[in-house]
Amino acid sequence: MTSFRENWKVYLSLATGLLVATPSLALEKDGTGALASEAVVLYKFNEGSGTVINDHSSIGTPLNLNIDSRSDVIWQSGGLMISQESLIRTAGPATKLINQCKGSNEVTIETWIQNTVQNDLIAPHGPLRIVTLSRGAASTDLFLGHNYDGNHFFQVGVRNQGGNLSFNNDPDDGTLGDDTMRVPAGVMRFNDTQAPYQHVYFTRDSAGASRIYVSDRAGIPVLRSTQTIGGDLTRWSDQSVLALANEINAFDDAGQPFIGASSFTAQDRPWRGVYRMVAIYCRALSQQEILGVRNPTPWLSDNTFPIDPFAPITAERKLAQKIYKRVVGISTPIDNPILAQMEADIRSGNLVTAAARATTEPGFYNRTVKDFAKRMSNRDESVDVPLNDFAATVIGHVRDGNDARQLAYGNFYYRGNPERTAAPSDTIQDFLMSNNHYQVLEQLDYNLADSQILIRQDGQKLYDGNGGVVNHKDPAGVITSRAFTSSHAIAGTNRRMVEFSFRQFLCRPIKQWADNTGGDAMVGRDVDRFPGGSHVDYQTTCRGCHSQMDPLRQAFARITFENGFLKHTFVVGNGNDEDDPRTTEMDPNTLIVNKMNQNAEVFPGGWASRDTKWKNQLIGGVNKQFFEWGKYPVGLGGSAELTIDDPSNLPQGNGMGDFGRMIASAGAFPNCMATRVFRSVCKREPELFDEGLLKELATKFATEDNFRLKKLFERVAVTPNCLGD
Repeated sequence: MTSFRENWKVYLSLATGLLVATPSLALEKDGTGALASEAVVLYKFNEGSGTVINDHSSIGTPLNLNIDSRSDVIWQSGGLMISQESLIRTAGPATKLINQCKGSNEVTIETWIQNTVQNDLIAPHGPLRIVTLSRGAASTDLFLGHNYDGNHFFQVGVRNQGGNLSFNNDPDDGTLGDDTMRVPAGVMRFNDTQAPYQHVYFTRDSAGASRIYVSDRAGIPVLRSTQTIGGDLTRWSDQSVLALANEINAFDDAGQPFIGASSFTAQDRPWRGVYRMVAIYCRALSQQEILGVRNPTPWLSDNTFPIDPFAPITAERKLAQKIYKRVVGISTPIDNPILAQMEADIRSGNLVTAAARATTEPGFYNRTVKDFAKRMSNRDESVDVPLNDFAATVIGHVRDGNDARQLAYGNFYYRGNPERTAAPSDTIQDFLMSNNHYQVLEQLDYNLADSQILIRQDGQKLYDGNGGVVNHKDPAGVITSRAFTSSHAIAGTNRRMVEFSFRQFLCRPIKQWADNTGGDAMVGRDVDRFPGGSHVDYQTTCRGCHSQMDPLRQAFARITFENGFLKHTFVVGNGNDEDDPRTTEMDPNTLIVNKMNQNAEVFPGGWASRDTKWKNQLIGGVNKQFFEWGKYPVGLGGSAELTIDDPSNLPQGNGMGDFGRMIASAGAFPNCMATRVFRSVCKREPELFDEGLLKELATKFATEDNFRLKKLFERVAVTPNCLGD
């Protein structure tokens, strides 16, 4: 599927809007729904007794299933429980299904299943078969399975024109070919009669674009994975049998196919649970059909406008077009009606008002602000990274017109609205232990400018490593986001948390705030005072950075990023097993992570971290003038004091929240935001001749605009320095 990001000419119309508002066309658990008539096979499991499962499809001759061993199954109201190893299969080749899918080169599996009695975590020879079309494991055309590799996951395989599935069904092999894909099984629970039913889809279109959707805890399908499974389906065998709950064995010891359905036996890939509905289509159901109201609405403007060939193209209209491109990040035709409105503003001398019209375009948030935020979120300062919690929070905060300083110390984050998006939303698996939620928001190209799509959540969370979620113990806005901490609190000694906080929010690389005159009493024990045997080298090359950084890194002395999630020692336990996600290595008396005091033998007389109280020694000379600590106070309170007139009274605080407030209160904060916005909008680095303009913009941002970043974008976009000739 071509992303709307890749093609600015989209086809937005009233009809499209109405289509997006329609409910999902998914089948219900009982097999009813608008698409039921399109299913090539449809099993509702409503027979209640017997050994035959009827095909309710209206297409072709019914392809009924036989239960090989009645004692292995238990009929329930509206479902069939597979209680023991069993095999359910067609009496012979699934001809109508094979022929139609080979003809269309497309396939969709849709099923409602419940995992309540599964005990075997892994089959001896590969994924447990929920649905399979094959002549045996060595000749599988299509399967939907369940496997276990440290966690439960669904796995799908499709034979393409290359021959057999490249995944050889050996769990020890560890390889997945281009024709298989797998996703976490989400809310799958075992030995639990209250386990939720899961709605699972697999689709593959004629171009090979394949997707897996698995419902969340509310039963709503969400996109879990996309992959290209190329080729076509012409290699599917005309003799393949459709089976449930196991893999068939249709070959004799010499590798020759058995003759006659009575010879079919089960292989050792038994799935056990409850079937409520299985449907297979020989077309790829569209994202709209699966997601319904959660399908993303195209957010780019329709750039097909009525053209008046006799209308004059004025200088003001051309300027409006240039401002639009600066703000939205993409060109627009000269006949775009919004340019006419901007042209009128420009004629009235209201350039900022003209730019404000452009910020109402969704592209402003989905391109310009997103790239601005992404660059700040990662160590490489790259825009070529997936959407993450840092970037999404900045986008929402800008859109909602809130004080930008809160980004450095607030207790909130932004996420996709579960009622309007199909992003996976398990708090632990998709937010705290992975970036799944945000990657899918971007992958599906949701309109992040829409307040009904991207919503604010108050109260940051932490994973306790043992299946629980607790409130964050010391939130600091996007500084304590998963994206930022995964970049800077992983391994090391948490010095990067200080370095990149200064770099991203105060625009001051560490080499520019090093000061050899600063006191070094709080420099860590891992810093050699005699590198290469020379104390002079320490004084001239090491002390300048460490004397300033080390007293500040104390703010982060109780966190580390390990095993895929942010750990706070008030939440996770102490331990020495690196593979145990429930623990982290820390001092049990001080609850300080061990990495803060690592390599103590380098200089035993150095500073040992015992708490999270920090001091800011960047108050001398150029640093005092540049940072202007406390110029725009945000109400620190407690022990965080920013009175710096007396050198003996250093700015100080306790923990990450206070650290973020110190950052937000600095005069350098609005200056940095002006610089970063200039870079994003004007597409160049500021030069010396821009410094006066940036200072003016920063002052207005802080004093007139109440630290609203959207206003800063508007002001920057209309400056002569940005527009050029």
